[in-house]
Amino acid sequence: MARARGTGSIFKRGRIYWYSFERDGVLVRESSRSPLKTVAQTMLDEEIKKSREGFVKTDATVADFMEAALAEYDRQGHRSLKQAKMRWRSHIAPAFGSMAVARVTTDKLEAYAKARVGSGAAKATVNREFALLRFAFNFARKRRKIQLTPHFPMFRENNTRTGFLEDGQYTKLANACAKRGLGLRAMFEVAYTFGWRSSEVATMKVKQADLAAKTLRLEPNTTKNDEGREAVMTPRLAALVESCATGKRPEDALFDGTNFRKLWYAATKEAGFAPKDEKTKRPGLLFHDLRRTAVRNMIRRGIPERVAMQITGHKTRAVFDRYAIVAPSDLQEAARKMSLPLSEMKPTIDTQSEDFHRSGDGKMLN
Repeated sequence: MARARGTGSIFKRGRIYWYSFERDGVLVRESSRSPLKTVAQTMLDEEIKKSREGFVKTDATVADFMEAALAEYDRQGHRSLKQAKMRWRSHIAPAFGSMAVARVTTDKLEAYAKARVGSGAAKATVNREFALLRFAFNFARKRRKIQLTPHFPMFRENNTRTGFLEDGQYTKLANACAKRGLGLRAMFEVAYTFGWRSSEVATMKVKQADLAAKTLRLEPNTTKNDEGREAVMTPRLAALVESCATGKRPEDALFDGTNFRKLWYAATKEAGFAPKDEKTKRPGLLFHDLRRTAVRNMIRRGIPERVAMQITGHKTRAVFDRYAIVAPSDLQEAARKMSLPLSEMKPTIDTQSEDFHRSGDGKMLN
């Protein structure tokens, strides 16, 4: 059976039992020099006891750890610093801020998670709060403030994305956005076409639009993966961007993002997307749903996945699995093959597999 977290482990090498544990954040393996497991267990218990004593002796509070963690966020230039401070002030601090770190146990964390979900918080939101708190504890351990950290009971998340804007809904939403200003209408078109995030679009400046070449550019360090990218605009998008840029200086904001969330909520509601939550003004269609829609539309139009990923800024193929996107041509080909008798089927070789390339069979292809 698996041992409880933080209790080390015992294993055998030849006739001798060894044990392992963490000391100052580093995994240590020691030999008991005995063929008896009980001897190894006794020695391991002593080491664990020393580690726990080191944890309990600190008089720091969770607020002390979080202050250092947020300072590290700031030093590293995390774009999520503002959101991390909000999570700390609004939810984590009232529950744990004045608590001594030695009193933070998994039981208390589980009770916190239960209370947060009971008050209406999404499980993913609680996971983000635990991730911030865990970073604070791990950062303290790296600085040798403590030797052990509690186990954070993260919720399992369903990573499949389901929100999309269907073709028949485009016109209604485009018109609703246009009523609320050219900026919102253009931002909607950028996200619908390229799948760029709201944080990337809302902060764009006029100089990032090349009207002559009809391209839009995201600068490095302004995107989630810190990499810049460029895409060629469609005629409709180019006309909207040109209207937004007219009369502005290069350093001016390309789109007016003032009250963006409020305007987006009103536009989606008018277009027929029922609000998910009237109290929190959570729209029935998230702006991020346009990112999923753009990816799906590119694949449906036959744009290669590699090119689609370059435009949207996705780093791995896993995005298509999360978005549950399959090219219609692939489904049609699958249906055609399923209708054939097995006797007519020819063996196929997966040229993308590692075994194919490892075996050298790839040399057979022209």
